[in-house]
Amino acid sequence: NTLANCSAMKILDLSRNSLSLVIPTTIGAMTKLTALDLSGNNLFGQIPSQIGLLSNLEKLDLQRNTISGAVPSYIGNLSALRSLDFHNNRLTKLPDEIGNLVLLRQLTAYENSIAGPVPTTLGNLME
Repeated sequence: NTLANCSAMKILDLSRNSLSLVIPTTIGAMTKLTALDLSGNNLFGQIPSQIGLLSNLEKLDLQRNTISGAVPSYIGNLSALRSLDFHNNRLTKLPDEIGNLVLLRQLTAYENSIAGPVPTTLGNLME
């Protein structure tokens, strides 16, 4: 996969295109990424657990796609994350591990199919 060859890349912005695919698992090889913007495409399927390998990521924008299922618990491994935008997808659950993102300053998750309680660990994100 081409993404696996881009391990030194720091910013990847493929927003507002017509990408119609599942987020590839090889995204996890891009460990230097600080910003990943895949918003406004036709991405579908689930967020791969390999996204949790992007420990330098500060901004993750997946808004306006058709991504479904629960947000993986591995999202809690993104310790540098400051901005997380999932709005306008088909996500069903936020994991408790979201409370591990102590640097997070923006979480946008409206217009999804999230059901059940909001993780109480969100309280960990208060300064």
